[in-house]
Amino acid sequence: GKVAAVHALLNAIAQSHNKPPLPPRAIGSIFGLDPGQRRSAEEGGTRLTLEQLTDGLKKMVNDREPQDKFEQSVVVPMRSHTLRLARTRDIMAELTPRLTELHQQVEGRTEGLFAFVRELMPDDVRDSFPKAAFCTELMHVGPTAATIPLPRFLAGMEDNLDEDDTVEGICAALDKVMS
Repeated sequence: GKVAAVHALLNAIAQSHNKPPLPPRAIGSIFGLDPGQRRSAEEGGTRLTLEQLTDGLKKMVNDREPQDKFEQSVVVPMRSHTLRLARTRDIMAELTPRLTELHQQVEGRTEGLFAFVRELMPDDVRDSFPKAAFCTELMHVGPTAATIPLPRFLAGMEDNLDEDDTVEGICAALDKVMS
């Protein structure tokens, strides 16, 4: 029920329809989030209730769409996304102690955490990804935040793991920045 995970799911479904990603505010409208939940969602902390999730998904179903098209454009991305989340949960179970150690070593300073995340990025992206984007897009904190709280850092890491990320690869980046 994490809003960030549901948002990623809906963006995957939108892509399967050749549509642009949904803006974060649209998620609040679709799922009936109150102002407090919307603020918390923007910070990465809101979870939808089962009722909110079900009601929101019902709003998005087109009754006139053929079942096979619905299966391909909604159910397949949903299954794929759910499997990714399960894999992410397993990876985070192994990584949380090491990520916590990094966070403690750099005392939560954004600069140190950003250096680690840059190590995970492909070479062609690394130099062009600004710290402000790391803060706002990945960690859901202000663009000039000096520190990132541990729960926010862990949630940001979990929300942004890709299919290609492995415990070994992430540990290698941790080793590099923590040495």
